[in-house]
Amino acid sequence: MGAATYDLHMDQGSSFTMEFQFTLDGSPLDLTNYLVRAQMRTHKKSSEVAANFVCSVVDATLGKISIAISQADREALLASEYLYDIEIYLADESVVQRMLQGKVFVDEGVTR
Repeated sequence: MGAATYDLHMDQGSSFTMEFQFTLDGSPLDLTNYLVRAQMRTHKKSSEVAANFVCSVVDATLGKISIAISQADREALLASEYLYDIEIYLADESVVQRMLQGKVFVDEGVTR
């Protein structure tokens, strides 16, 4: 199964949290024993990470995960366009699956 594509929009400096539910053939994907990780970069081959998402499995049996951006990363992000992906994996890395990918549009704030 290939990764689905979904673009994210966030406001520079603002809190950002999203939940996703992964399914397979219309049924929730069981994420028991899985971990989640996600990163943002300016382009796919960049060695520099723009931000690490704080990720968690919210409900393993329902395939629900949550991603968020830490305050430090939110403050460091420039208004720009980035790329991201979300992977699920087992702790021993015997299974790694990219589930979601896309662009992140960070909009510049006005209020200071």
